[in-house]
Amino acid sequence: MDNDKEKSSDTKLKRNLSLAGLEDLFKYESESVKTEVNFLRWPYFLPDSHVCDSYRSVKIAETIQVAGIERQRVWKISPDDELGLPGLFEYKVFLALMRLAEEHFRQYNEVPELLYIPSLYNICKLIGLDAAQGWNKARIKEAIARMGRTQCFSMGAFYNKATNEYMDSNKSFTLITDWGFKGDMQNGRFIEQSYIVFHEAVRQNLHANYVKALDFDFIKALKTDIAPLLYPHLSAIFHDLRLDQEYWEVGYSWLAERLGIKVYTEPWRAKQQLKAAHTELKLTGYLAKDPEWIANGKKIRYYPGLRARYEHERQAYRKKLASKTPKKQNKKHLLISTITETVHKEDDYIGFLCFKLSGERPISQEELTKANLGSIEELKPIAISKGFQIK
Repeated sequence: MDNDKEKSSDTKLKRNLSLAGLEDLFKYESESVKTEVNFLRWPYFLPDSHVCDSYRSVKIAETIQVAGIERQRVWKISPDDELGLPGLFEYKVFLALMRLAEEHFRQYNEVPELLYIPSLYNICKLIGLDAAQGWNKARIKEAIARMGRTQCFSMGAFYNKATNEYMDSNKSFTLITDWGFKGDMQNGRFIEQSYIVFHEAVRQNLHANYVKALDFDFIKALKTDIAPLLYPHLSAIFHDLRLDQEYWEVGYSWLAERLGIKVYTEPWRAKQQLKAAHTELKLTGYLAKDPEWIANGKKIRYYPGLRARYEHERQAYRKKLASKTPKKQNKKHLLISTITETVHKEDDYIGFLCFKLSGERPISQEELTKANLGSIEELKPIAISKGFQIK
């Protein structure tokens, strides 16, 4: 009976996630967002399936070696008594706020202490919600408040790249230290513009480029609740794989702790816990195949799929291109920013075609025309110049 339910669940998931084609797999125009690293590395946002756990503290305490000396490293998040811990919805709002910070940095070369939010309509649009529904705006307000009231504690865990130090204090802190919404009353006055204030260490990390680029569209499209939180860990590791390295091997308990989910001692429970996320990431092309459970279920091997490999190639090339683009200091450079972004998208599409060519996948004349190319022969030297191996 249980097996039948499991098969039915798998079939339903596969039907919902079936690929329409390679173009759906590699959306060259997909939105990316540069996100502060600490809130990806350590548990902060819980999967929706763990909402019942949102009123408990989540803690990681481990022993590490520093200059040959053992020491304790601790990361802990504690919920607000009324609102609980952040979940998957807060995760998407967080990414939208990171996008606003990124856009401000592009224009003014800084993230201000007081980051104004153009409107809650913008946030709704960024995370794919219907802004006409008033309750969606209310959800966003509550999500920001939840992030502002969740207490974080770091003993050698939170890294500040600007100071090259780990936060090592008995004081707790919050991701967002202050916030307000247009029309609300504060200190006897109506707020004229919605705003948030990131913790200073978070703002410093954004200035120091201690960020990880994530595919925002991909995250929003994922249907299961663990996959969006697992994706950043896989993306970071896959980015650093050697050319001759086929997979990343990780301890299950280590990974489960960082996802903020229950650590099971029984292998079958652990596999069941991650199965839906693994299936989705495989069906969307991010994983090449089902992960392998080894060492009696204590370790997992992840194999990067076509989407993961293309994402790595695209990010590496855009980083190289960005290093050659002068930084924009003010609004006078806004036109340059727009042109550069257009160039990025066009180059991404050509990179996408090069990737297809290197894998001997069919390329239509319509795709070539879209890239202002007349034939495959014109694409080959471009692919070779970008480092792709063409047979």
